[in-house]
Amino acid sequence: MIVFFFYKPVFFKSYYFFIFKSFLNTSYLSFFYSLIRKDENVSFFQNANIFPEKSIFSFNVTREVIQNMDYSKIQSFFSYLPYETIIKFIEHCSGKKVAFKIDPFVMKSILPEDNSRCFMWSHRIKVFRKNLGPRLFLVESLQILTLCFRLKDPYVLSNWMLSMFYKISFWKYKMFFRYIQYILRNFFWPYFSEYGIKGVRFQLKGKVSVAGNARTRTIFAKIGSLSHSTYKYKILTHLNLLRTFTGVIGFRTWLIF
Repeated sequence: MIVFFFYKPVFFKSYYFFIFKSFLNTSYLSFFYSLIRKDENVSFFQNANIFPEKSIFSFNVTREVIQNMDYSKIQSFFSYLPYETIIKFIEHCSGKKVAFKIDPFVMKSILPEDNSRCFMWSHRIKVFRKNLGPRLFLVESLQILTLCFRLKDPYVLSNWMLSMFYKISFWKYKMFFRYIQYILRNFFWPYFSEYGIKGVRFQLKGKVSVAGNARTRTIFAKIGSLSHSTYKYKILTHLNLLRTFTGVIGFRTWLIF
């Protein structure tokens, strides 16, 4: 509740503005409860259900607020400020990790023609759905690859592939690499010039066998122009660690443009 007082010669008049009352109350109480130690008695509060179980300064946006929001105004506002700056400012003021982020740039990166391409391509790769299992979403995987190429972000690409290794079982890594190579070579390669991409490279290195004396193996895959004899190319890379019961396996992604 925000209160403004305006002075007049005859009387005082107060204006009460209940702007996002539930949002302000929930955010304030969650932050206040995070400052209280767990061993103290908080039974004097009338409603104990309003406090979260974890002491995280989070934003709870209700469905009514989301429906009444004008996305065009929010998108125009956040276009002037990087979302990393806004999140870091809120974390600095609150001292807690923010659990709510707004990424309006994603809506700008996925174009309508990209969605139509992904939908048409998904009908031609249904055979991989049978081999890799129902946890592989064909249309979503094509959209994520399109987003990574348009933003030139190997970090998102590497994290998505790492999460897919955990979802579809690591022992299907060969089939998963075949799936990535197939869609990149047959679908995305003709559009590399449109995305401004020269090539993509993946490397999986580590102990992938359960045998006691298994040696370290390296699985390498590349698509596109990957010449190392020129200095004209720009290279972005990201390294992830895949943890299995056989050990830690390194997974590196290169994006050349």
